[in-house]
Amino acid sequence: KYAPSVKIEMALRDHQAITRTLSELCGLEEVITLPSGGFADSVFIEDSAVCIGPLLFLTRPGAPERRNEVNAVRKVFEKVVMSPIFEPNAQLPFAVMECPSEVPVEMETKMATEPAMIDGGDVLFTGTDIFVGISSRTNMAGCQALGNAVHKTLTSVLDRPEVIPLPLGAAAAADGILHLKSALTCAGPGVLVTGGGRTGLKLQETIEGLRPGSYSFLHCPLKDAANVVYVNGILLRRHDDEICVGSRRVLNSLGGLQI
Repeated sequence: KYAPSVKIEMALRDHQAITRTLSELCGLEEVITLPSGGFADSVFIEDSAVCIGPLLFLTRPGAPERRNEVNAVRKVFEKVVMSPIFEPNAQLPFAVMECPSEVPVEMETKMATEPAMIDGGDVLFTGTDIFVGISSRTNMAGCQALGNAVHKTLTSVLDRPEVIPLPLGAAAAADGILHLKSALTCAGPGVLVTGGGRTGLKLQETIEGLRPGSYSFLHCPLKDAANVVYVNGILLRRHDDEICVGSRRVLNSLGGLQI
């Protein structure tokens, strides 16, 4: 059953529009859609896996009821590997790694093992850095697990690949921020967009301290307006009718496609 606020027909139309945009306008060769499998939150598909270059990292979501979604993603991925787009016996252009249930993490002056959890919504790859939000759904053990996978698979692909934890802080709940990418997204090379009131501004301050001069920032008054996606040189963003005037001014300076 769906909550009364969910307009399922509209949601299906939006999903079809996004899929069509990714394939026809953004030039993606294959856009894979997954059945819901009875998981109400599976529409937030990015939480189940992180894909960066040749790395496919299957996550361990922070909400226990969502962990079976990862199994669904794994099954679909296995079918893709067996599809005609790959030559038989060819070396696959990616490595599949999975977040373990427990990971050693440096705590104060010693290493300790703690249950790992990580949502893809807390992982932002800018093309040079991999930021990981430490939130109610992602902990340092999950961040470390991704870091281990990155250094095993991406060292020869990226220049000094580094996974950088970004604590969301106490203000996140008050700002309605569940994941890092609810308040911080990448709008292009060296351009980050923040939203979510104090949380977004604090993230900007933290990144500027860690990576001085590496990024320019644009701040949207409305957190949902900062929800943008940069694909193959094309920026996808929310339609002007869905955001406030102040956020509209910020995003209009970037251009992009409204969906």
